[in-house]
Amino acid sequence: MSYIRNKDTNPITNINFLLKISIIILISLMLGACSDDMKDAIDYDAPYNLQISKTTEGNIQLTWQYNSQSSNIVYIIARKDGAENWNENYYQTSSDQKVFVEEIPTNSFTIYSYKVKAKETESGNESLFSSPVSYFPELSKPTDLQVQQYSQNQLMISWTDNIQGEAGYKIDRKLNNNNWVEGYAVLEENTESYIDTINESFQTVSYRVYAYVGNTKSPVNEISFTPTIQTPDSLNLSQISTSQVKLSWSYRGETPDNFDIQRKIGTNDWANLTQLSGEQKQYIDNLSIESATLSYRVRSKKDTLYSAFSSAKSINFNIFELASINLTNSGNQVFVKNNMLFIANDYNGALIYNIENPTSPNLLTSIHMPGKTLSLALDENKLYMANDQGIMQVYDISAINNPVKLYNDIHFYGQGNHIKIAVINGQKYAFVSAGSSGLKIIAFDIPNMPMPIVIKSINTVPGAHCFKSIISENSIYIAEGTNGVRQFNISDPYSPTLINHKTNIGTIVDISLSQHYLYVARGDRGIALLNKTNFDLISDYDTQGYSNSLAIDSRNIYISDRDEGFLIVSAVNPLALYSLCKLETTSYVLSVFVQNKYAYICTQSSCKIIQIRP
Repeated sequence: MSYIRNKDTNPITNINFLLKISIIILISLMLGACSDDMKDAIDYDAPYNLQISKTTEGNIQLTWQYNSQSSNIVYIIARKDGAENWNENYYQTSSDQKVFVEEIPTNSFTIYSYKVKAKETESGNESLFSSPVSYFPELSKPTDLQVQQYSQNQLMISWTDNIQGEAGYKIDRKLNNNNWVEGYAVLEENTESYIDTINESFQTVSYRVYAYVGNTKSPVNEISFTPTIQTPDSLNLSQISTSQVKLSWSYRGETPDNFDIQRKIGTNDWANLTQLSGEQKQYIDNLSIESATLSYRVRSKKDTLYSAFSSAKSINFNIFELASINLTNSGNQVFVKNNMLFIANDYNGALIYNIENPTSPNLLTSIHMPGKTLSLALDENKLYMANDQGIMQVYDISAINNPVKLYNDIHFYGQGNHIKIAVINGQKYAFVSAGSSGLKIIAFDIPNMPMPIVIKSINTVPGAHCFKSIISENSIYIAEGTNGVRQFNISDPYSPTLINHKTNIGTIVDISLSQHYLYVARGDRGIALLNKTNFDLISDYDTQGYSNSLAIDSRNIYISDRDEGFLIVSAVNPLALYSLCKLETTSYVLSVFVQNKYAYICTQSSCKIIQIRP
């Protein structure tokens, strides 16, 4: 009889059975733990509907909602400043109140972001964080939004990112009058361009660009564009001779029939220059003009269709900055004589440079006086200086490195805006434009009088200021601000007589004279030409800024404009003034002087030497 062992009595089988039971128990415990975790996640879900708003300037408020059966809930607020990391324990509330107020800069390029989570105080359990929100001020709006046809079926959208701390940028898109596709493109932080592939030529595509954090977003910038045939790009200009400018450009699309080139001189209107074959991508412009700021743009033509014009490029033709002298204070006046450059340099007095080599000015000497030095004049070897305190000083500069003061301070009362030296009937006089105190006439070398003295004042009207005077024969012409221009006969400096007076032509702050015309700088009304005899208006030119100084030669008017920079205006035809050149500067231009082929312009921080013709 054979013996068969029962399976249940097998030791190995019993061990396997126990292991199975243990595993089942362990899995049950784990599932139970998971159930508890799931219960916690449900009980402590994230706060929602987090909102941010500006309550007053410099203050924001957060509000949110949260559902819980517990009465012992507080909230932890996280904050992120700009591009820094999150501070996830920035603030903890002391109650279940679902509001938070704090001070932040509400007009800043730094974006402040927040998120909130709940905490059960007894158990210490915490919810997940809510979605973040940010406060976006108006200046967080993307700027300089542009669309360029990058290729025949691609558009490049570009903008300027002005802020720090956004999560990224989003672009919405719309075709013609269809609905917006929101979040058409979602981009990373600090992005400033996006290339969109299009299939719709000659239809209007609109884009909205904005920064975002969570569901909050910056103010939106919007632009529309109608793709046509490809626009030429990468326009480049170079001056290859004193009479030629070379243009070159790129074109990405199918070869067009033609390229049209337009040119603009100064700030004048665009004018057609030439049309080229579509195979050509460069052109040499042969110029008869002496010097100017020249701008060019190019477009393509296919059949009867034209592309948009390329971005315009400009070149200063035969105009070059040769040197720049850094000034500690404003250059109130500048002039040149005998290869020496003189600058009235405010609190730094008078600066005198050797400019025999205009590319390398060399400081010879400086002469200091009290207050602000506003004006200078040179007669023979004598330098006359006037300040804002009604003081004139006179120096013999025969030995340029050793100026010698000739008199004690000469007091004239007023503000020394300008000095004009003249000899009348064998007697030397200084005519000082003294602001609201009018024009002061100072006589020199009077017998038995050791000091120069004021012998006559030509008063101006209340509210007006005397800025400058010029003398021709026996006449003096005075720029008097809101009182216009006056002309006096000064054959007897002790008793000037009025000849002409012109008002209601602007605020006259500078004046110059040619054979037939008076040229006046008149503040925010640009410049004007007046008939020298009767002061009738001949022509004018709006500089679009504030003209405060001018100089002339036989062809042009050279203007320092406080807002627009250094301008050259053609006066070849006095009846039709037109723009030739505009050079922008980094600070206000205060004065200008022209001699031969150089212009000298002073600003609040520099004096520049500019070559203005070949």
